[in-house]
Amino acid sequence: MQIKNRIIFIIICFLNLSGININLYADEFNISALEITIDKKNEIVIGKGSVEISDKQGRIIKADNATYEKTKEFLLTEGSVEFFDTEGNTITTDRATYDKKNEIITTYNNSELTIKEGYKLTSNKVLYNTTKKIISSDQNATFTDTDGNIIKVSMFQYHIEKNLFSSVGEINIVDIQKNKYFFKELYIDTKKQEMIGSDVSVVLDQENFGVSKENDPRFAANDIFMSENKSILSKSVFTVCKQREGQCPPWLLQAKKISHDKAKKTIYYEHAILKVYDIPIFYFPLFFHPDPTVKRQSGFLAPFFTNTSGQGMGFGLPYYWAISHDKDLTFTPKTYANENPLFLNEYRQAFKNGFLTLDTGYTEGYKNITSTKTNGSRNHIFAELNFDLSQDKSYESNLSLKTQRTSNDTYFKIHDINTALVDSDSINLENKISYEFSKNDMYINISGAAYEDLGKKTNNRYEYVSPNIYLESLFLLKNLEL
Repeated sequence: MQIKNRIIFIIICFLNLSGININLYADEFNISALEITIDKKNEIVIGKGSVEISDKQGRIIKADNATYEKTKEFLLTEGSVEFFDTEGNTITTDRATYDKKNEIITTYNNSELTIKEGYKLTSNKVLYNTTKKIISSDQNATFTDTDGNIIKVSMFQYHIEKNLFSSVGEINIVDIQKNKYFFKELYIDTKKQEMIGSDVSVVLDQENFGVSKENDPRFAANDIFMSENKSILSKSVFTVCKQREGQCPPWLLQAKKISHDKAKKTIYYEHAILKVYDIPIFYFPLFFHPDPTVKRQSGFLAPFFTNTSGQGMGFGLPYYWAISHDKDLTFTPKTYANENPLFLNEYRQAFKNGFLTLDTGYTEGYKNITSTKTNGSRNHIFAELNFDLSQDKSYESNLSLKTQRTSNDTYFKIHDINTALVDSDSINLENKISYEFSKNDMYINISGAAYEDLGKKTNNRYEYVSPNIYLESLFLLKNLEL
């Protein structure tokens, strides 16, 4: 008998030392923990250490500590709380309560919801109605989708069975391309990965859109629909003009519908009106252009606006033509309110060992001739041709030709022409042919050039440098040093 009692005592001691989980079955919950204390008088159960709680529906809660009041059917969990529902959603938090009577789970402090499709949401307070299967919050929250787009809201509601996330109020989105969206109302189907928003304004990232820091590309629309392959804006306005408080943009494009086909990488406009200083100028029933991610595809490019003292307001709508795999052309008609239009062309062609760029422009000149607005047409032709004549990597041999001509000294400045070859502020023209050769320790350059300064009078505006020969040899340099 003493041996038997001693064995029982040893077993009890071993169980206490090993910290094996103690299980308690209640009507509502199955509770297990390293240590459980029961207050029979107040019907309170306290669990400490590796607490795991499950209900009859299969939901599981893990925590460091838990307190269950049986009369109120109220559960409090604290310290590294994890909640797992039967639909595959997970909530982690520092503190949570479970009101079993009303089937409401409330989380506090550092709450993070992971939806079964992979979306993540963080907030300080989250309510989960397990009967209606709705997760909600009336506090600020951050929602991150599977692509890494970040959505910040002032409140939200997520309907689990409908896979529908919704929010009303202040809603800001920053996508992975750094574009910023602002909404008043938002709905996201987390299963179909589709989004609908109203009262929309979009600020596009300058670098990703392909414009300089001097521009502010942006949209505004009544509503927007976005899916994996398509975006549609209704009653929308687009401009790239710099934002100026209290002033309308110099130009904008207003359309009944703007669609972005991401698969075709094309933006379509329906019933579009071009406005200059809020005055309608052109109407386009339908037109399209490639989106900024496209490197070579025929279509209209982003329009631009200029305003100069000589020509007044001007509007340009470039059209890009991908002629073939090695040739393309950008044609830009530039129209003015009170003057003849200007036609600009940029032609590019790639050869096996070289590249040609041809830049031309033409206008009939001024409609009304004055002492400062002289008669006659204006034009220019700029060209650059470069050839790599090397046959192998043992040496380098390059030939380049450049020509720059214009019919009028102030033509570039007045029309504000800025292209790949033309700078409106430049008054120096260069016509040059150059040949370069280098091999091992020898380098030679032979060139001839003619320079024209458009700011000077006819008799001293030209400078000629021909021929110009430059020879450099490491062998010669070493001999000179000796």
